[in-house]
Amino acid sequence: MEKKLLNALEEMEGAKFESLDQALQKYSGREIFNFWLEYEGIIGYGESILEAVDALKLWAAPKCMTEPYGYVKEAKNYKAHLAGMTPEEIHADLLEKVKGK
Repeated sequence: MEKKLLNALEEMEGAKFESLDQALQKYSGREIFNFWLEYEGIIGYGESILEAVDALKLWAAPKCMTEPYGYVKEAKNYKAHLAGMTPEEIHADLLEKVKGK
């Protein structure tokens, strides 16, 4: 992705950088994002897209949402398993799980 962003920046602004960190010294992340969108043919929507991403908190998706469904199901089952347990019982249960693996 870094190469795509740098390529878009070069094509749109004529600015050549060796790395994204170097480009970020001159341009903001929002500017580079907008240049990339325009380069890809998405003109005038950069700020709206960023606002939607922020509103939906997509930048902070929990790990369980990025893992295959089985992990989510397992986590829900384990949460139900822990319901009503004391902290000491939870601790002992977790230790038992770790030892078993």
